Amino acid sequence: MYGVMKMDTKADISIELPYTLIDAVGNGGERIILKFKSFTQGRSAGNTGVTGDFELFYECCGMHCSLECDLTIGNLSYFEYDLDTAYDINSCRDSTAVLESYDASRTRLVFRFDEKARCYVSGNIRNKGDGYKSGISFDDVEIDTVNISDILCRLKDFFNEVEKIQGNRNFY
Repeated sequence: MYGVMKMDTKADISIELPYTLIDAVGNGGERIILKFKSFTQGRSAGNTGVTGDFELFYECCGMHCSLECDLTIGNLSYFEYDLDTAYDINSCRDSTAVLESYDASRTRLVFRFDEKARCYVSGNIRNKGDGYKSGISFDDVEIDTVNISDILCRLKDFFNEVEKIQGNRNFY
């Protein structure tokens, strides 16, 4: 379900789908992209909040793959808080932020800042699309810390739109 979601409410709400949440380019040419692909059919913004489907893209020399991943908007909300905190602590030194599913063996991305404030991303993603039978794993993709402020802005914008849809900031 790609496209733009518009709802008739007090505020004009639109999220162009798929919505890029994370776009991190590695210094070695790698690229990690996380997109909110679609709103889950048949679910509403009731007690459980808005739900949707996520897709991770990983590109490096000789490999381009995309995997549906097991995440929730709540998982993403915790990550946004952790990344914002990690990015601020002592100018990014020796801190981490983890984006993981409730079953961490299915989806886990770690943003790690070293003592020189360089950022490294590692990941282990199992493919939701094939029942978690396949996946990818990568270690220490060094990304420019400029990517972090862009990621934080996109996450904040996404949560502001989801709040308008749900009517609250309770993300599950």
